[in-house]
Amino acid sequence: MLKESQTLGYEASCVDDWGNVMGMVRGNAEGPTIMYNAHLDHVDIDDPSEWGGYDPYGGQIDVAEVENQTGDGMDMAEVIHGRAASDTKGGMARQIYSGAILI
Repeated sequence: MLKESQTLGYEASCVDDWGNVMGMVRGNAEGPTIMYNAHLDHVDIDDPSEWGGYDPYGGQIDVAEVENQTGDGMDMAEVIHGRAASDTKGGMARQIYSGAILI
């Protein structure tokens, strides 16, 4: 992410002591400051035997019963099984490239 923000022309990019990557794009117009925030970490898988036969890092797609959107029942839906399988990775990429669009 650091190299990509530098390649895209961010005004400033750095990594802090904890491994966080920060990039800055300064505009020249009046208006609010925007801060994007995302992460790549995830919680531990704990006991792999409790994953119902799914590989915790496999990202296997199938159909399972899940709570519906209104929270008052269950529906069958296509789901991705895996730790951090649908986390903020795509959002982070969009954030980095939206900064490039502003440049």
